[in-house]
Amino acid sequence: MTTVGFSRHIQIAALLTALLACAAGSATGRTLQQVRNTGEIRIGVALAAPWAARDRDGEFIGYEIDIANTLAADLGVGSAFVVYELDELTTALEIGEVDIVIASLPISPTTALQINFSNPHTSGGLTLATHLASTRSVGNLADLDSGDYSLAVVADSVAV
Repeated sequence: MTTVGFSRHIQIAALLTALLACAAGSATGRTLQQVRNTGEIRIGVALAAPWAARDRDGEFIGYEIDIANTLAADLGVGSAFVVYELDELTTALEIGEVDIVIASLPISPTTALQINFSNPHTSGGLTLATHLASTRSVGNLADLDSGDYSLAVVADSVAV
């Protein structure tokens, strides 16, 4: 997975746009002014290192945590992280439990009809790596569909 080279200001602008759009589209969402008035932005996250995790002291760490804390600082408010499973984040946003979701949430046609997305902060894909000598005769992916080859994937990834 590679990180898209967004500047800090572009990231913040995209996240603010998402926050305002989500609040405007939800009957239970808070407005930016309400977030500022409370002094805290509620941020939905899914724990998945290195994006969002807890250190030994229970503090939140990770790339998405850094983005969230930067957003909160730019707004002049504190950040309150609320942990969900990845498949619960959309609902949490829709019902107003959180003000914004900062997670590697897949953008699908279904979720795009439910919530507004900023520009992605990462992009990913699947990569196939093979042993050169043992796959010398392989000309296309269909050639790998035999008992002669074994595939290994990362558990709990999109490859499974």
